[in-house]
Amino acid sequence: MKQSGRRSAAALAVVPQALEVMERPRPPSDLGEEETAVWRAIVVQEAADWFTAATLPLLAQYCRHTVHARRVALLLETMVDRLQAEGMRLVLEYDVLLKIQDRESKAMMLLARSMRLTQQTSRHDKSRKTQVLNTPWSRGQQG
Repeated sequence: MKQSGRRSAAALAVVPQALEVMERPRPPSDLGEEETAVWRAIVVQEAADWFTAATLPLLAQYCRHTVHARRVALLLETMVDRLQAEGMRLVLEYDVLLKIQDRESKAMMLLARSMRLTQQTSRHDKSRKTQVLNTPWSRGQQG
């Protein structure tokens, strides 16, 4: 309980212990450049202790699925142009890419939900914005 009134000279002389700075999890070495960028973008948005040893493999897989989904989306874009140019001959190939994209999306959704990364989670409070902005590595860069 907090003491009311002025603090004594003895209480003021006590130096509080320094807070331990938690490091954010580093990306695994087997992730590629794009996957590592996804990892860092996600990790910086969560509290330093959000990811546990049990969720790190899920996060790595989520990063892989995210990059794969982007690549399939690019293939689909080029496929649309080819479909218009070459006709219906490529419909089966297009359908296969759509199924791959759907599978990647579902995998990403399941992993994101299990790590509580979706907007549906109610863990964000009013001070969340402040918590994200006050990261140790960004303090010197502000302003």
